[in-house]
Amino acid sequence: MVDFYKPVWLYESLPYGYVAAGAITIAVLQHPISLFSGCLLMMAGAIVFKMRMGERRDLRVRLGDRRDAGVDRQE
Repeated sequence: MVDFYKPVWLYESLPYGYVAAGAITIAVLQHPISLFSGCLLMMAGAIVFKMRMGERRDLRVRLGDRRDAGVDRQE
């Protein structure tokens, strides 16, 4: 399998880039299709951001549960 490495700064900034590209598309182009595509880009950025935050929250909860379980075993 091919491993496509992405620098952290690029990976973390992608949702913001989607939202910015959508806003620029809506502001600059005055066509109904551009309005639709700009909205799609903005929604994609919001969805990616929401999914990342949800996964990170779940990961913290899972790691917190393991840490709590490890503390109980040591006592």
